[in-house]
Amino acid sequence: MKIKILNDILFIDILSVLLILSIIFIPSTIVRVILGLPFLLFFPGYTLVAALFVKKEQMDNIERIALSVVMSIAIVGLIGFSLNYTPWGIELVPVLNSITAFVFLMSGIVLIIRARTLKINTVITEFSLNFPGWGLSRFNKYLSIILIVTILGAQGVLG
Repeated sequence: MKIKILNDILFIDILSVLLILSIIFIPSTIVRVILGLPFLLFFPGYTLVAALFVKKEQMDNIERIALSVVMSIAIVGLIGFSLNYTPWGIELVPVLNSITAFVFLMSGIVLIIRARTLKINTVITEFSLNFPGWGLSRFNKYLSIILIVTILGAQGVLG
């Protein structure tokens, strides 16, 4: 399955700005939670992984996503640890500002590296997802869909 989306880094920047605007103007909504979880658990790591592994061929998409989640947890932990020793402490505004600054800094670095080394100046990126087992029988497709729905339901209950 191939999906054409806006440039992945610009897409993350736009979602980060939407999160900031939703926190400023609409303090407690479901939008804040929906945008806040990927902001903490995916965006910092994805931008760092994109800066480290510029070429898409260096990593598989699944590896890139898994490494992004792990790196995000580490990065957010280190940012929180460093904020604990500042006068601002660990509160919403300093954490939001620090993580946003990190994401935008890494995004700028990635866009500059991609423009110089890969000569990429396009805004649209093609993102392909290859699910194992999708070429097999209908039974395997239905089992995969049930597994995905179950995982999403478990995450919803956890949230």
